[in-house]
Amino acid sequence: MSRRRNTLRITLASAAVAGVVLAPVSSAFAASHTPAAASAKPSVARAAKAHKDFPPVPSGKCVYKKSLSIGAGASADLYNTTGGPQVFLMTTDERGRPEVFGHLDRKHPSLPKNAGIIAKIVNAGSAQPKFVFQTQGGPGSHPETVLFRKLPKGCVAVHHVK
Repeated sequence: MSRRRNTLRITLASAAVAGVVLAPVSSAFAASHTPAAASAKPSVARAAKAHKDFPPVPSGKCVYKKSLSIGAGASADLYNTTGGPQVFLMTTDERGRPEVFGHLDRKHPSLPKNAGIIAKIVNAGSAQPKFVFQTQGGPGSHPETVLFRKLPKGCVAVHHVK
């Protein structure tokens, strides 16, 4: 295992133990068999659903998903839904199975500053929010920005936070 990946794991485990992993939000999205759910890797969906600290993976016709590597052995699944953007942050265990270590949404748009990485949703109430992240680099390095996919035609975003 690489030193960088091991360092990320230790940092993330420390954050979880310290209780800084974001609390779950109400389960506004029920898991169902839909095209968006089918496009997600089954193991990732199971990992997210099995972890009690996180809401179920969004699904339905008004859900768009984008997956990307964020560096240091971690990845992010970005979901744009009518209820707002969501991000599931993942790494893999020793067997290569995905493990969710963080969840972002409108109510909790960023990881705590002491999480060891930068991960946040910017412009969460807009038609096309942004995901800003940085897992590597020191002072002077810049975070990366990725746009969420726009909602499908006919889907209207609800722009309030309960």
